[in-house]
Amino acid sequence: MAQYYTGLDVSMEQTNIATVDDKGKIVFESSAKTDPKSIDTALKQAGFSIQKMSLESGAWSHWLVREISAMGWNITCIDARSIAPLLALKTNKTDRNDARGIAEAVRMQAQYIREVYQKSQESVNLGTLLAARRTLVEHRTAISNTTRGLLKAFGLHLGAAGADTFAISLKTKMDKQWPPLASCAEEKPNSNSKEYPVLALEALSKCFEVLRKEINAIDVILNLLSKKDDVMKRLTTVPGVGFLTAMTYKTVIDNPKRFKISRLVGAYLGMCPTQYSSGQTKRQGRISKRGPKELRTLLASAGMKLLTHCKKPSNLQTWGLKIAEKHGKKKASMAIGRKIAIIMHRIWSKNTLFEAEKK
Repeated sequence: MAQYYTGLDVSMEQTNIATVDDKGKIVFESSAKTDPKSIDTALKQAGFSIQKMSLESGAWSHWLVREISAMGWNITCIDARSIAPLLALKTNKTDRNDARGIAEAVRMQAQYIREVYQKSQESVNLGTLLAARRTLVEHRTAISNTTRGLLKAFGLHLGAAGADTFAISLKTKMDKQWPPLASCAEEKPNSNSKEYPVLALEALSKCFEVLRKEINAIDVILNLLSKKDDVMKRLTTVPGVGFLTAMTYKTVIDNPKRFKISRLVGAYLGMCPTQYSSGQTKRQGRISKRGPKELRTLLASAGMKLLTHCKKPSNLQTWGLKIAEKHGKKKASMAIGRKIAIIMHRIWSKNTLFEAEKK
């Protein structure tokens, strides 16, 4: 009995569909609206018993894989970077050819074509909240930096001001620099060009305060979630790891059984050095940075905190201090962050707590 394989090339409005048989012959081609129901209808109208179908990883992939698989189809998601060289072999780059290339890759089941792990809906939901928080923090930082830069044009230095004291410090500086204007800026906005800096800085200050309050509200929710979750409680026993790092780690990893050995987590997060070997040439490069940037940054921060702030001694800290002495704190913090990621995986998979093991 012939077997059939389908490739989906997804775009914003339309999805191209290509189906090949077990000999590589194209037996069906079509296009449908980028919607699970429309794709399901097109496949059913073709009438082929599809063995397996795949699409490239992207913004739509999680939703499409979840919904289409719920309809009874065997569908997977392929890492876009792994299939890109195969699709590049085509002379003409078209959506139709890409769908054909994906279908052919599914048929051959090539080892270099990596399938993307499908996260649970709970992790996707929590990841959405974390992504929203990250965006708010980035905008808050941008407003802070812009405000500090604008003040320099008037010889003003805001100094060390945290998120909670930023608006107060800014208001104090403005009242000293523009005492008569700070009170009447709203009444005569166009009477004097000297009022423009006040209007600009007040607008930035209001936006900063709104962002700060929204971030604090999300942090309260995340903190409550971390206290109720047993996995996060155990992950935070690692020195330097707070609730935000533990929550991001759990969201990214989703299932510890994905990794056969804990050491693979470091490579997955892009925290292992790249290697180049050809003939007599062998060299080790910088870390690959292939994984999620936010978690990598949080783990490196945890490593730096372990080096500089943690007073309770541990074998992990001793190991990190030796690396810092030889290569500097920046590289040591990344190395410790990788070790922390491995330890957190062991804690999660073995249902244990962190042990300092300081002799």
